[in-house]
Amino acid sequence: MTFSSGCNWEAMHLVDFPETLRLLGDLLGHRNDGQSVGFMPTDSGAMVCWNLLLGGTKLSTTERAVMHIARGCCTIEWHGVQANHGASAMRTLEALTKPVSAPT
Repeated sequence: MTFSSGCNWEAMHLVDFPETLRLLGDLLGHRNDGQSVGFMPTDSGAMVCWNLLLGGTKLSTTERAVMHIARGCCTIEWHGVQANHGASAMRTLEALTKPVSAPT
């Protein structure tokens, strides 16, 4: 598959980045222009280009804000896996990604 030029595509696996990929998939999984926005789902996770996701022009400002949250989640998941401090990292991640209910 040909990827966008000038982009550093990263293979992200569901095993390593489940919450990050859930956020990205929920927001971008339905789009037909995944390669041009920086997200291409695969059988094992996704190919991601953070440069396009965070700085591209095809996403709204709200969508780009979610991309910054997803990037933070990615960092937390990566460090949780690498440092073997998964429990504390995952508690932080769960607090960040917990669904927010509308005020009643």
